[in-house]
Amino acid sequence: MPVSNVIVIGGGAAGLSAAVAAARIGAHVIVLEAGPRVGRKIL
Repeated sequence: MPVSNVIVIGGGAAGLSAAVAAARIGAHVIVLEAGPRVGRKIL
């Protein structure tokens, strides 16, 4: 199955989890976050 590029909107816990899952199967991932940093509540 071909792997697509992935854009994740939101760098919270769910967004980062989705980005990691996509990257693990070989997708090229971009995470877009409006705030100054990602994962504020988990990092």
